[in-house]
Amino acid sequence: MSEKQVKFLDLDALAPKEIIRIKLNGKDHEMKQMTVEDFVWATKEAEIRDGDETDPSKMINMMIEVLGRQFPTIEDQEFRSMGFDKLAALLDFTRKIASEGSEEVVAEAAAEGKVVMTEETPQQ
Repeated sequence: MSEKQVKFLDLDALAPKEIIRIKLNGKDHEMKQMTVEDFVWATKEAEIRDGDETDPSKMINMMIEVLGRQFPTIEDQEFRSMGFDKLAALLDFTRKIASEGSEEVVAEAAAEGKVVMTEETPQQ
């Protein structure tokens, strides 16, 4: 009797290769991996807001919503009280990670002195 060949995909083994954290106001915040739900939400938001590109306050509110989903441990008010340069840098960093992959972006930021790479898990 021949045995049936079983193919198996262990999705639990596909965990992210690395954890990405940012430091804001002295506290480390872990970047949440994008879920299908997050992607659908972002796509719908982009379509809805597509006609409102000229309204800066709507664009900033959308940026803050996106960042809030990526960093759920950061309160909305913390984003709103950031300097615009920090907000822009964070958005740029997260967009590059989404499009280019985290390894390249983190290495580039480290080369610019913006990231300290360590194997150690920071305390929160």
